[in-house]
Amino acid sequence: MLRQDRAVLQRTPEVLVMVLADALRYCAALFPSLIFQGSADTMDDIFSFLFTFANDSELVSNPYTRAYLVKVIYGFTPHRQTNASAPLPSPLLGTGKGRAELVPFLFRFFVDMEHVGEGDAFYNKFNYRYFALTIIEYLWRSADV
Repeated sequence: MLRQDRAVLQRTPEVLVMVLADALRYCAALFPSLIFQGSADTMDDIFSFLFTFANDSELVSNPYTRAYLVKVIYGFTPHRQTNASAPLPSPLLGTGKGRAELVPFLFRFFVDMEHVGEGDAFYNKFNYRYFALTIIEYLWRSADV
């Protein structure tokens, strides 16, 4: 995963995590070849950053921030790559550490979303769950996983 000491990661402000996730999201949307055709190490670093913070409630305690990180991970599924003429590799596939933990995390995330917000937050819960289920479906249908 990330090469940083856990104590350093715990001191990372959540707003910084959101800013970096936003930058990744917009770069992936506007310049997919910049991110998707990078080296395997770059792809692993991107995935590792997103997954490490989304997966650990001690690093990111705000459930909406964690949900946003899942939304950013969703942006790396190939069906979202509308600007590319040929399918580009996804950081969700590969041999990087943490990918085996992705589906169990997404199922936990799906259940955890039930306890977030008020009773009238159904649509927000649905949107966050949609992103998780789409990632799970992509991984399920992928022959590489």
